[in-house]
Formats: sequence, structure tokens, C-alpha cells
Amino acid sequence: MVIAAARNAHGEHAVNPVVSRTVSFALWGWMAGAVIVCLFASLIGAAPRAAALAAALALTPAFATLLLAPRSGENGAASMLIGSWVAVASAAAALTGGALSPVSAAFAIAPALALRLYGAGRAAEAACLSVLGYAFAAAAAQAVGGPWKAVAPGSFTVLSLAFAGWLIATAKTAPAAAPSPEVRRIGEVAHELRTPLNHILGFAQVMQQQLFGPLAPKYAEYAGLIVSSARRMSTLATDWLDMARLDAGRYEIAPERFDLAQMAREAVEAASVGGDWTGEIVADNADAPTPIDADARAVRQILDNLIANAMKFTPTGGRIVVRLSSGTRAIAIDVIDNGPGVSDADKLRLSRPFERGAGVAAVEGAGLGLTLVKALARAHKGSFDILDAPGGGALMRVRLPAPRA
Repeated sequence: MVIAAARNAHGEHAVNPVVSRTVSFALWGWMAGAVIVCLFASLIGAAPRAAALAAALALTPAFATLLLAPRSGENGAASMLIGSWVAVASAAAALTGGALSPVSAAFAIAPALALRLYGAGRAAEAACLSVLGYAFAAAAAQAVGGPWKAVAPGSFTVLSLAFAGWLIATAKTAPAAAPSPEVRRIGEVAHELRTPLNHILGFAQVMQQQLFGPLAPKYAEYAGLIVSSARRMSTLATDWLDMARLDAGRYEIAPERFDLAQMAREAVEAASVGGDWTGEIVADNADAPTPIDADARAVRQILDNLIANAMKFTPTGGRIVVRLSSGTRAIAIDVIDNGPGVSDADKLRLSRPFERGAGVAAVEGAGLGLTLVKALARAHKGSFDILDAPGGGALMRVRLPAPRA
């Protein structure tokens, strides 16, 4: 399936992009051009074996892009995709002269492709990788010995520069997505709802606490239900209002240092108390302190929304695990369930506003929970991915930048 890459409110590519139709056509054009160049070179005297090797090297990263890009929400797949272009350019340069190789223009493709698919952050990483690949090719050429004769070096240079230039040009001129009018209207409604909801919640709490005299047991039960429903509606209104602010670029992140592990334990404990869902919710790898610099309220929203989403789609008696993983560059929050999982088609839809998975009509929700999670993660310069859990079920992963030392 060929789906256009998503873009955020600032016009940057999302962290989980896939190859668009135009990029797919460009890749097929690259492969066709490479085959034509190699065939022409063999017709005018190039050794058939050398022409075949050149064609194989040129086709491999393009095929890798078409195969791996639809799964590039996984950081490993994205890294392999970019790495394949650098590896092929390094091999070709090492075999044909190293630092003076006539096919070194191929090193420009990796950062250009990263810019087109992932935005400036990934492009900078790909550029550094290309520089390292060029240095490796220069060193490896000394070990290889005498350089092999490049197949049609002028044609491959033109093809490489044309492909890289097109990728850069289209990345810079692609229009940013317009703010969503649906989300904006929802935010306006949410703002108007908050005041009456606060009044309902306040009066219901007075009745629940029986401050002005005892209530009949049934009325006390109803007061408790009103409090529970009003709190849920107030939380939804806050989420909708935040989504509207994020969509309009007016959400301000207020980072502070706090213990993510403690927050995860509190979120798990809060979700375990009350409600109709009966199952097991546990916090894994959340015993040791996990410091993070982030907006505490936003991170708690991320945790609550991910846990609530897992509870909706995990059958009674199921198990939900909230797991933390710390790295040198990022901290991962994984919420894993043993429910039915998420189809590949739904993975591409569920983090868009008002989108819901197939066959969930009976499940409550407006389809904004995961959208808010994704937007809050991006606001922290992080990422959100929907993956398959080992052994079945869904794995929702949010990656946030690790704190500075």
C-alpha cells in the first residue's frame, strides 16, 4: 500500500512516514535509469560482470527503501533504509578509487532521501553517516589495491545528483498541512463545556459527601456515578482543548525534571482502581528512578491515554504492561496489551484525528486519544509508534528525549 507521508503542524515530516506515490515513482525511475546506464555501458565495451555488479549495487538500496519504508515507524527499519544507501555508496567508492572515486556523488542520496522522508533531523544524521562512509571508502581503497574501472561514471554521477536534487527540492517545497477545522471546533466546544462541568462536579461531590444531611443509599450511588462521569467528561474536555492548542501551534511545553518511573507507577495504580474493566495492569522496569526533562502534565496525559486505550481493547481478564526503557538518547514508554492487536491498515490511521480501527464501533471514544499522544510526543521532539506486541496484542511506544547530564 502506498500512503503519503504525514506532516505535523509545522510542516515537518512525521516520525512514522511511508513512501509517497511520487517518491515511489522516483525510486522506480532511479532503478530504470541505473539499468539503462549499465546496459548502455556493456554495449559500448564495459565488462558484462562489472556492469552487472554496478546494476546490483544501484538497485539494492532502492528495493530496500520500497520494502522497509512502510515499516519505518520502527527506528531499526528507518536506520537500515538510510544505511543501505550509504553502504552501497561506500562499497562503490571503495572499489573505484576511494577518495577520488568518480561515483562519489552517490553519497548525496542518503541525506537527501532522509530529508524527503523524515525531515531535517534525520537528514543531519544521514549526512554524518555519509561522511563516515566516504572516509571508510577512502581507507578501504588502500586495502583493495588498484581501483576497478567505474562503469559509466559520468552517467551515474548525473543520475545520482539528479535524484538527490529532486528529493531535496520536493522536501523543501512540499506544503504544510493546514490546521484541522474539526479539531479547532472541538477545542472551542471543550472550552465552553469546562465551566458547567466544573459546576456539575462540585455539586455532585457535595451530594456524595452528604455535607447537608444523609441521602438514601440509591441517591448516594447516583451521586457517585455523577461524580465519576463528570470527571471523565472533564478529562475529555481537557484533552480536546489541548489537541486544539497543539493543532494551532499554541501549546507551550513547560519542561521540568521529574521521576518518570514514579509517574508510571501512579498512573498504573490510578487505572487499577475502579472502573468496569477487570484485568491486570502492571508497571515493569519502573522500580529504579528514571529522571526525565519534560512537561509533567503532558507526560501524564500520554500515560493515561495509552493505558485507557489498552483497557478499551483488552478483554476482561487480560494483562496490560507499562514498561520503561532508558537509553543514551531517548527514554521509551511502552504500553503492551494482550488484546487482538492492530492491523497494518489501522496502524496508519489510528493516530489521525477522529480515526478509529475497524470493528470497534461498540467501543466508546471519539478517536482523539492516540492523536493527542502523538502530538504531545512530537511537541517534546519525540515519537509515537504503533507496533505488534511479542506473542500477540498491541505495543504502543512513545520515545522522549533523554535528560541531559
